[in-house]
Amino acid sequence: AICLFLFSKSRANKTLGKLAIIPSIFNINTAILFTFPTVLNPIMLIPFIATPTINALITYVSMAVGLVPYTTGVILPWTMPPIIGGFLATGASWRGALLQ
Repeated sequence: AICLFLFSKSRANKTLGKLAIIPSIFNINTAILFTFPTVLNPIMLIPFIATPTINALITYVSMAVGLVPYTTGVILPWTMPPIIGGFLATGASWRGALLQ
């Protein structure tokens, strides 16, 4: 949402980015997924699938090497803001917040 707002040349996309900033903080991105041509777009399909995969790989390697502590097993709601979620999931470690 922030990239749409800052870097888009289209006025409609800038408006979409502006409207989607607050919901995106809480991991609610349906406005972007279905308004911006992400769903059923073959060009956007590769980053749409590759980004979560790469993020999971970076997280796994960071925990396996010991850069970030393992998660404590606490179940956080999916609407938890990202930095706070990483902090709480790793047992109040600033490294978990930084990774996320």
